[in-house]
Amino acid sequence: KASNDGEWMLWNTLEHPQLGKVEVGGIDYLRTIRNPPTSLLHEECNKTFSILEAMRQSLPVIEVTTHIEQQGVETFRLTVCIENHGYLSSAGLQRAVDLRLTGQTTVSVTSNSTATVMGDSRQQVKPILDGWGCLQTDSAKNLLYPSLPLNGHRQVFEWWIQGAGEVVVDWSCSRAGSGNISLWVGEDQAQQLTLF
Repeated sequence: KASNDGEWMLWNTLEHPQLGKVEVGGIDYLRTIRNPPTSLLHEECNKTFSILEAMRQSLPVIEVTTHIEQQGVETFRLTVCIENHGYLSSAGLQRAVDLRLTGQTTVSVTSNSTATVMGDSRQQVKPILDGWGCLQTDSAKNLLYPSLPLNGHRQVFEWWIQGAGEVVVDWSCSRAGSGNISLWVGEDQAQQLTLF
């Protein structure tokens, strides 16, 4: 097969300046030993790509939603919900959690305007977000107590905001990613601008 694809070269006699008479030929190491022959390379790469695609699809998929609800005069409740819709947890593997190589789910709220975050805790920390893959193997985790609760795929965080203005929500889900969201709390920002 290799001779048909050009990966095999017939032996030829050559005159080497230092070694004298030598024979050169044989298999092309790069396209026979290290890699499949050129004619089979596309098929072999497709196998590898399908494995990598399956691995990519198992990664955590984080979705962050926010809700602002007025509770009184210039008092608002900010709710941040973080969900993992992926197969793996936000830590990747349970082994990373066991070895404490991964962080937890953290969300913080900051304000650089007239809105004030009430309370002492602007940052909240909760456990990692499980993926739906944990649901398939739940009974295998603890055969004696299979109904032990999981961390869950959703965590909800709440803050009370006094006044109107912009707040920034920073979130981090360990290995699943991080980000921030700017929100306007209070009256509509467009209405605020037209008053001045």
